[in-house]
Amino acid sequence: MNFDRPQVLFILCIFIPAVFFLRHRRGKFLNALSAMIPAGSVLMQNLRHRSIASDLFFGITLACIVIAFAGPRAGTELVGEYRRGVDVMYAFDLSRSMEVPDVGNSRLERALDIAQEMIAANGGIRMGAAIGKGRGVIAVPLTFDTEALLNFLAVLSTDSITGRGTNLEALVDAACSGFQSLFPTRRVLVLFSDGESLSGNVENAYRNAAHNEILIITVGVGTDSGGIVPGDQVQSRRNSDVLRAGADMTGAIFLDGNAENAAAEAAAYLASLYADTLNIGYRISERPQWRLWVIIALLSFGLTKCMEKKAGTKRKKNPFLSLQ
Repeated sequence: MNFDRPQVLFILCIFIPAVFFLRHRRGKFLNALSAMIPAGSVLMQNLRHRSIASDLFFGITLACIVIAFAGPRAGTELVGEYRRGVDVMYAFDLSRSMEVPDVGNSRLERALDIAQEMIAANGGIRMGAAIGKGRGVIAVPLTFDTEALLNFLAVLSTDSITGRGTNLEALVDAACSGFQSLFPTRRVLVLFSDGESLSGNVENAYRNAAHNEILIITVGVGTDSGGIVPGDQVQSRRNSDVLRAGADMTGAIFLDGNAENAAAEAAAYLASLYADTLNIGYRISERPQWRLWVIIALLSFGLTKCMEKKAGTKRKKNPFLSLQ
């Protein structure tokens, strides 16, 4: 047998001495009676037996109550597991290549426009944000406060995190770490990037996400022809294959961030996940047994009162005991 709160069982160390103390008090009272009633008489033996039984049942009552509070578990049962709703982490690649103006003013600005539309269309769910460059960090932990998230995105830029280069593996791993496994929700990561990664192995991060049942919606911003990175004079092109791999490996979707309906399509996909409630299987769990111990405690307490009542009746009928 296992217990949810085994520390509660230490209370028995207090109750056991209490029962012995009560037994000592009863013993002194019976010794006083023996001065008036022969110790070997049927009445005296009956009183002693009932006194012992009363103390025993009272001790059992206290012990059972303590055990019930400790949360006993024994045996096994199948428990259905359900997954409801969705938690969303938005992950933004803030490398220098996201400043390329081949999509509007910049790739990052296009990514932020899509993310803001998605947030506005899917209120009422927990959302957070992660940002990455050479490393990844959680910028906004999961929260229902969409206003705080939108305020953060309003000031987000490639200078929001220090470092150089691009490490999509670090970004994806950091974003996945922001989910809380205690909540039985679907977990979705929305990755905004041009797919360029100069370090790390993003496929390792994809595999870890798939293992933890995290869906990765990848939004590719930038064009296949690419453009010049401001200040570096380096040609940068969108690598859609890297982003498609993340969506395929986790069972989600890849979106072309250049499409006009990209935000609407992503919001609709999230809405379908949020509305979905399904049984994801069963797990074997130990069966709680606290009710059984409560029933035993009640029965034992009833026997305690029964012993005391009968003993009291005997004392009233005996003329010697009426002097007490």
